[in-house]
Amino acid sequence: MGNKLTNWLLKNWLRLPQDYMVHLGKEVQEGSLFVAVHSRPLWEAEPARVKRLSLLTRIWTPSPELLRQKAQTIFTNFIFGGEEDYGDQLLTLAAWHHNRKWSLDALTPEDKNRAKSIASFTLLTRTRFSKLPYVILPLELGKEVPDICFLAFPMVVKIPVITVRHFVDLHYAFAFNSIRRSGHPQADPLVAYLYEIGIIQQKIAIALHEYVRLIHYARDHKQGLLINAEVDAIREIENTVTQLKASMEKIVVLVGLIHGVTKLDEKKNHGAKLEALRKGLPKPVLETPYWKIIEDFISPASLEALNNYRTGMLHKKGIGKLQPHQYVDKEFNETPFLEVFAFLHEQHGKNSTVLLCALALLTDRLVELDPPDETEKMALMELMGSTK
Repeated sequence: MGNKLTNWLLKNWLRLPQDYMVHLGKEVQEGSLFVAVHSRPLWEAEPARVKRLSLLTRIWTPSPELLRQKAQTIFTNFIFGGEEDYGDQLLTLAAWHHNRKWSLDALTPEDKNRAKSIASFTLLTRTRFSKLPYVILPLELGKEVPDICFLAFPMVVKIPVITVRHFVDLHYAFAFNSIRRSGHPQADPLVAYLYEIGIIQQKIAIALHEYVRLIHYARDHKQGLLINAEVDAIREIENTVTQLKASMEKIVVLVGLIHGVTKLDEKKNHGAKLEALRKGLPKPVLETPYWKIIEDFISPASLEALNNYRTGMLHKKGIGKLQPHQYVDKEFNETPFLEVFAFLHEQHGKNSTVLLCALALLTDRLVELDPPDETEKMALMELMGSTK
């Protein structure tokens, strides 16, 4: 059956909608994830006898199982990713979370505005990645740090992690509500910093996406001379490094706020911030494995390479790899584009790992202040046991 005839039959004869909206949970709630499943692939998956009967009766509805299968494929391909992204596990966790009844009654008007804004921002970011799904962009944290990814399971009771494929994506409305419900004395700055870090995470991912788009273009169109795509790519490098540094600084402040260590953003230098943070955190926190990861990443030695990039870009001499003479009269494979990308991508992965660890610390504190329901805890323990 030809494409035009099939489309006409589906639209005019069977009067089908172009898409079926499939939500991740059984109950549609504000902010719940959904995907659009096109009618045509559903129709084409049906056996010939079903199609013939449907055309005769002019009645056809896709089966719930078929819809579920197609929707799961779309969720995996465009949101969660595969095993290397911990996508299979996070899809299971997200389905569990979406089948809970959410209560967001503790949100302030400003919280609601922030949650709505970052949800819209995230949708646009996902759309960008779905249209140009470059295979070198996923962080592959499921392969690199699976134990850290597993923290998403106990965290879901307070800070639900949706995906870690290209950036750490949270259910922000639920997370903000958890902070407010707990009565945390630093609730206002915690919500503000979590929102800002979430936006920066996506800005980093977007900058890397744009960088890859530009170097793809440069690879296909470069003829020796410097071209605009290369100039724009260098600009994205500068943007990414700045955002990575800002994200790290805000994560440090967030970790402090969790346990009442305030005014870290007023410290003159990074060393002073770290000293005040270590002195202020309770001893049990300093003994957690995820604090050890945070400490290792935010140490001056670990940040030296990123700081060198940032200092070099702002210094009058600059970094050689970011200067035009590295790109003029060079073949694409002679330029440092891929080398620079590898460094920035690795830094983004480390940054995302540290953010997950910081969110684990936040979850622990919120659970202390506002223990979850025992029934919910038992259900989550059962889910965690089934995913090991």
